[in-house]
Amino acid sequence: KTGVPYIDACMRELHETGWLAYKGRKTAGFFLVFDLGVDWRVGAFHYEDELLDYDFAMNYGNWVTVAKVDKPRNWGEGEVNPEEKHDEMRWKLSAEKTNDPTGAYIRKWVPELRSVEDRFIHTPWEMKEEDMATCGCTIG
Repeated sequence: KTGVPYIDACMRELHETGWLAYKGRKTAGFFLVFDLGVDWRVGAFHYEDELLDYDFAMNYGNWVTVAKVDKPRNWGEGEVNPEEKHDEMRWKLSAEKTNDPTGAYIRKWVPELRSVEDRFIHTPWEMKEEDMATCGCTIG
């Protein structure tokens, strides 16, 4: 229940099936670490509990890569360059739209957004009141 449709779809699929495609795992990981500011290990522990195909080395290897803690930083250990963070957020939205361009995946796993127009399916918070009235979905 993040309010970000693609991330919510990923988390629902993971919880209901025990599986999530790599692109979904990576995008959800970026969201957790860089948008929410949660320690990557929390995500790794969650995937450990949920994934049917869980493998210790793969899970933790993927998480340290997503969280970018797999190599030292030029500007100081543990610091995040704000420009790089902005690029990561832009990548995340781009990845969501690339992974699910028509919103079919979102509509499958987040049925409350089924009637939202394609142009708003990834960003329903951009709908105006008349758009919400048209699709019968009120945000906020």
